[in-house]
Amino acid sequence: VNSALVTLSRGDPETQYVVCKNIHAILVIFPNLICNSLDSFYVRFTDPPYVKLEKLRLLLKLVTPSTASQILKELEEYSSEVDLVFAEEVVKGIATVALKIESVAPSCVELLLRIVGRRSELLPQVITSCKNIVRKYPEQLVLDTLIVEHGADAVAEEDAKVSLIWMLGEFCDFIRDGKPIITRFIDELMSHEQPVQMAILSAVIKMFLRDPVEMEQTLNIVLDTLTTRSNDPDLRDRAYAYWRLLSKGVGVAK
Repeated sequence: VNSALVTLSRGDPETQYVVCKNIHAILVIFPNLICNSLDSFYVRFTDPPYVKLEKLRLLLKLVTPSTASQILKELEEYSSEVDLVFAEEVVKGIATVALKIESVAPSCVELLLRIVGRRSELLPQVITSCKNIVRKYPEQLVLDTLIVEHGADAVAEEDAKVSLIWMLGEFCDFIRDGKPIITRFIDELMSHEQPVQMAILSAVIKMFLRDPVEMEQTLNIVLDTLTTRSNDPDLRDRAYAYWRLLSKGVGVAK
């Protein structure tokens, strides 16, 4: 079966696509079936986009401690692809490898920093991927480096802003200029998208619970703004809920 799949993987794009799709199903029963034939499923420059994406998904499914380093080298090459959509999927894939194989998590973070150093247009996806990694491995926080080299103002995409704000709220005390950055987001609170506003609210709540004295005024500003000016019922209700909970005392809220 292995040799037959490898042979078919050299066929036309349509055949390659069908083979990759079916391998996903086969791997459920035979997870090690093609582990020794990874190079047959590497992305080729001439592959059409839909085949590239399917091969990428297949490689990520085949990641093991023994193949992780090899696959990361491939992903670094793929990150240079002109196709931005594919390059973004590669960045997501690097985070997937980090989450699956703890031993290569530091290498994955270093790779993400190298990629964004070469391609600043991938900054939004790199920030989101770094957030996903940091949720599992807090010691891999590299937000300082990203902010110093690219600036927080360069983060304009919604999901990336949500990820950035989540990291600021979670690790603000360990991030240089973390509080001034979150303050800038608060100053422009009503100009942001609803998910970003929700992220700001959650981040400020976390910061307040860690330092009630310093953050009380900031929290009151955020809660007052959202309860009086927001037209989103979910966001407004969330702000009211936090306000009522915090009125019972910080100890109860924690």
